[in-house]
Amino acid sequence: MLSLKQDAAEPMVEMKSAERELVIILVHGTWARGMIDSIFPKDPIPMAKWCQSSSRLCRMLGQQAQGKESKKIIFETINWSGRNTTHARNSATTKLAEILSKYRDAKPFVIAHSHGGNIAMTCLKEFEDSIS
Repeated sequence: MLSLKQDAAEPMVEMKSAERELVIILVHGTWARGMIDSIFPKDPIPMAKWCQSSSRLCRMLGQQAQGKESKKIIFETINWSGRNTTHARNSATTKLAEILSKYRDAKPFVIAHSHGGNIAMTCLKEFEDSIS
């Protein structure tokens, strides 16, 4: 278990589990997968490549974070349809709120592209009390 010694006169302060986690939530934009899903529903393409944990973005973020802190890095992706409909956006907003609530103590970062940014902003506005 990790602990930090603040001062010889002060007791050891133990870090909570969430303080040892760096949580990064990725939200893709409209059509990142929804348009292909609707054409080929039985053979959907994977989510936007930059949202995959094996993506160059995730590898670079992981390397940068590991170099500065000894935290566990967790990538979460809001894997939504990408369709430009109210229902799709509301569904993605709710998924994001659930993940933000799950990692509330870790103070997660949200990286969103295009319409994914609108989803993130709507989520923060609508669910502010339950995720803060």
